[in-house]
Amino acid sequence: MNAHRPTTIRNVYNWRVKETERMVAIVNETRKLGATVEEGRDYCVITPPKQDARLSPMMTPSAPVASALFWGQ
Repeated sequence: MNAHRPTTIRNVYNWRVKETERMVAIVNETRKLGATVEEGRDYCVITPPKQDARLSPMMTPSAPVASALFWGQ
């Protein structure tokens, strides 16, 4: 997650009705990334996790590199 401050998504009640619970997916997936999410009827506020001061966004490994590091390849 490459954000430095909270992001607010507003006036999205129709996503709950027309878009088959798109808000639920957004909230669940951003929480998996470590974000804190405040969810309301027609909004959500996504607060990114605190970043390790040793890692800048430019130094964060891509998914394939992270996977290889994790699995020792």
